[in-house]
Amino acid sequence: MRHALLLDKKNGNKAWDKAIMKEMTALTTASVWEFKPPNYRLDTGYQFAPLTLIFDVKQEDLRRKERLVAGGHVVDSSM
Repeated sequence: MRHALLLDKKNGNKAWDKAIMKEMTALTTASVWEFKPPNYRLDTGYQFAPLTLIFDVKQEDLRRKERLVAGGHVVDSSM
């Protein structure tokens, strides 16, 4: 994420920042998650899932897309 925001700064725009905010707003609005403090203890039967931000530029219109995926999920580079 830091690299995408540095690109925005270098290019003098906020394309990646807007993409990140759009994705986070959509996930928060849909009640997909809750933020917990760093020392939060998981209930029995639950397991921590690492999250990764995936960045993509759509070739047809150069639109920036950012997705938050849970650990174990990867982007198919052949797409």
